[in-house]
Amino acid sequence: MISGSKKDDARWIAALGRCVEIIKDSDRKLAGSGLSSKQAKKLRERRALELSRLEATGREQDANYKAQVYLARAFLSVSRPRRALRPAERAVYLAPSDHEAHILRGLARLGVGDKPEAAAEARSILAVEPENKGAKDLLRLAGEK
Repeated sequence: MISGSKKDDARWIAALGRCVEIIKDSDRKLAGSGLSSKQAKKLRERRALELSRLEATGREQDANYKAQVYLARAFLSVSRPRRALRPAERAVYLAPSDHEAHILRGLARLGVGDKPEAAAEARSILAVEPENKGAKDLLRLAGEK
């Protein structure tokens, strides 16, 4: 459980970081060759377990902004934008004026193919902070200048 202290934050961030590394390692191995079907099945099961752990943390820490931002980043880092969308949306709900949360939500939307919403997210940030690099990058990735 995340209590909010710096020591506790460091613990859960490290634990979720290990989940992400296991997922990435599994993805690398699955992309390679030479795996038996049994090995591939075991890797897919391990990967699914770690993804489930990340999602469970998101549900448990529904009111924790820091956890939601971390989870959105984690899911994006393992190419799971659909799974990143919920924690990114939750982060925006918890901190509506935080640009990082909006950028994460825009990246998740972009990842699921919703370029117009991703661009709208970027434009809303740029309207308030015209030099925001993350928003400019998101707008470019969404296919706009």
